[in-house]
Amino acid sequence: MYRLLVLCAILNLAEPTWIKRHCHNKIHRNKICPETPNLETLLQIIEREFIEHGEKFQNFCTNTTPHLAREMYGTDNYYLTYSLPAEDTKVTVQIKHKFIHTTVAKKNGNNEKIFEDVAILPDMVKPEDAVYVIQNKDLLKITIPYKVPFGKEVARDCGVINKNVIDVPAVVYPKFTYRFLSNDDEGNGEQ
Repeated sequence: MYRLLVLCAILNLAEPTWIKRHCHNKIHRNKICPETPNLETLLQIIEREFIEHGEKFQNFCTNTTPHLAREMYGTDNYYLTYSLPAEDTKVTVQIKHKFIHTTVAKKNGNNEKIFEDVAILPDMVKPEDAVYVIQNKDLLKITIPYKVPFGKEVARDCGVINKNVIDVPAVVYPKFTYRFLSNDDEGNGEQ
């Protein structure tokens, strides 16, 4: 019994060494050698699937969303704005990974949807710090800060995929922005 255990141990230790020595040999490679992933083939598969999913989203966007959003790249923030109807509305803004889903419904008891929009956020934004505000009851403005300020050089990484849904909070009193006014010859203030 002891001899059998020693023989099994020796064979167990010898097999990985034999595979390392013989996997480069074409005769043995197909039979026992593990498949090594081809990086070029793997990248081609990822690229093809990424493009296919992009085309699916483009078709979905073209066929289902009413293209209501206006986007603006500010100096510190990325903005999405929507015109709202004059009636009382309930707004829901959610972000999952790079997708922002905006729903506006009537505030009455049946929550009838007025519109729904889905968009893809740019890579440079920080979705966990997003907020929205309703201005003058007719404009929905979603503000998402950038990860780093414009002009700052940073090392590019592969990023992190956040699969959790972020419920974007409403801001009742938005941050006040100071603007300096200059006077022209007639005394009118210009921005």
